[in-house]
Amino acid sequence: MPRLRHRRAALFATLMAVALGALMASACAGVFETALRLDAPPVRLAGADAVVAPPEHATLAAGEGRPAQEVALVERGHLPTGTLEAVRAVPGVARAELIPDLGVIAVTTSDPAPLKAAVARAGDGAAGGGAAGGGAAGGDGVAAASRPGASLAGVTVLIGDARGRAEAVGVAGSRIKLVLLSSIFGGLALIVMAILLASIVGLAVEQRQRELALLRTIGATPKQVRTVVVRATMRPAYLAALAGAAVGPLFARALFARIQDGGVVPEVLVLRQGPQEIVVGALAALLITRAAAALAARKAARASLSATLGEAETLPGTIAPVRLALAALLTAGAVSCGAVTLFMSPANAAATGGGTALAGALACALVAPRLIERLAGRLRPKRFSGQLAVLNVRARAHRNAALVTPVILVASIALANVYQQTTQANALTSARDRDVTSGAAVTTSAGWIEQPVDRSHRIDPWTLLGADPQALKARAKHGSLQDLTGNTVALPQGLDSRVGDTIGMVLGDGAHVRLKVVAILDGSSRNRSIILPAALLRAHTAGPARPDPPEVDVWITFAVVGVIVAYAALSLINSLVAALTGRRRELALLHLAGATTRQIRRMLEAEALIVGGIGAVVGTAVAIAGLIPLAVATAGSPLPSGPVWVFVAVLATIAALVLLPTLVVTRTTLRIQKVTDVEMA
Repeated sequence: MPRLRHRRAALFATLMAVALGALMASACAGVFETALRLDAPPVRLAGADAVVAPPEHATLAAGEGRPAQEVALVERGHLPTGTLEAVRAVPGVARAELIPDLGVIAVTTSDPAPLKAAVARAGDGAAGGGAAGGGAAGGDGVAAASRPGASLAGVTVLIGDARGRAEAVGVAGSRIKLVLLSSIFGGLALIVMAILLASIVGLAVEQRQRELALLRTIGATPKQVRTVVVRATMRPAYLAALAGAAVGPLFARALFARIQDGGVVPEVLVLRQGPQEIVVGALAALLITRAAAALAARKAARASLSATLGEAETLPGTIAPVRLALAALLTAGAVSCGAVTLFMSPANAAATGGGTALAGALACALVAPRLIERLAGRLRPKRFSGQLAVLNVRARAHRNAALVTPVILVASIALANVYQQTTQANALTSARDRDVTSGAAVTTSAGWIEQPVDRSHRIDPWTLLGADPQALKARAKHGSLQDLTGNTVALPQGLDSRVGDTIGMVLGDGAHVRLKVVAILDGSSRNRSIILPAALLRAHTAGPARPDPPEVDVWITFAVVGVIVAYAALSLINSLVAALTGRRRELALLHLAGATTRQIRRMLEAEALIVGGIGAVVGTAVAIAGLIPLAVATAGSPLPSGPVWVFVAVLATIAALVLLPTLVVTRTTLRIQKVTDVEMA
């Protein structure tokens, strides 16, 4: 059997798939390590040996069977009154200076251990009767020092590379963002790699079925054939995995820089990565390659003597029972995710909505040969080249599955994720427009309801709007928005509170406040904000008034979609080139049978459009199936919203991806047609 290196198109496709998978796995491992360490080397505070800063977390009190929950603050906290004097009184502190704009204390000391011990003792003493969470207590956000050492309760002592965390807001909250980004990004990249690599290796085995059958005929055992296929795939994969993983840190730097430029994490954070990320990326890619090669080798080992008499194709639409069972399982998972999404809150709907489209796309990839045979059979072209193209696509359904699968992934992942974000963004904008007068300056922040226990936003915070009554368009179903002054609040419907009740809230800076409910907002509670008096929220917000709430998750989604779609697109091009170059003998036979060069070119172009069209239709259907439950949960309508040009752009991209390689390879192949004809003769 010819080695894989003798089939350059298949070799290149395999190398690119493995290298890109290793690259993205290595890069995501570096981002994940950064999330675990959260190193922020100081700039302004570099001269301080230690920094005393407000807490980066607050604790929501336990209640109604729910345990206490720690949440990351989104605003700069406040040091308790008397903290500076308490720090200066700690033994070993040579100097302590308050940095007013940062709200922290820069400490000069030869040994920060006594300071950390004093803070720990103060925290232990405050555990019984201090403010929950160690944050600033009371409506004005300032805690009174009522006993010795109480001023140090709840504060944080930062040393080393952690000192820079005091120079920016949101460092603690960056951990969950980076963990989610690296996990989702890396996991999705490896899933896409596994699917595409299985298709590429499977296509290569299909093209070598004749040689594999000859090996079986001359006495090779199934185990020997499997070993040949696995070794031929793995040997070049070792080099590709190492090369891709070695480039991963460079890609991680570029990705992390874009994350910071997009405002997802503070600029004080630094990317931390080492040689272990390269090892992780290479091993992950090699394990997936080994699994894909083993699956393809099982089919190769079943090659029989009848295959040596011709290049007979497996019956169109035939699917192995194992693939059917896996597809059924994934379909059940997609339906379950969609059903759960219908009952999720708008803030959490995306957590399960994305799984619906992904599970559906994987299920369709497993039964791609049957989809190709059924959908292509419904086409009735009038031209001879089109009719021949339909027959070829149906007869080669198993080989064309390697081409349809990337198209399904491109269409489903791109459309589902982009329209998921646009649907959510439009729903938020619509809810905002119902509440706030256009052009009004409002203060935007985030916070949590502590008492009574809020089950819908236990970790993810509510959006808080600080506005005066005259800046509001919202109407009150109960109570009056004109009473929104002082320590009061207006709540959306659906919460376990009524007008006149007093609720406990934790604001973005960690302040625990008690607020009187003066109004329940009229209309749907989807995507609504909690409205506070402008003066109250402004006192607990570090930044100026903002006209729009931050939407950093949108940038994360677009970045992930862009890279994954580019990966799938490159794999599609490689698979398409490998498939076309492997058909030179077939095209030569057509030419000898009397087909003109123009007819062959039109046939191949029609085949490419049919393959791309089937993948686009299936991918769009999968995306819509995942978007409908999310749209219902987010906007109350089964119709997702977003610009039409996104759909048109995805279709145009798919058409370009299948047509351009076809045109280039066809021209190259037909140039040597005469030589091939002579060889065939």
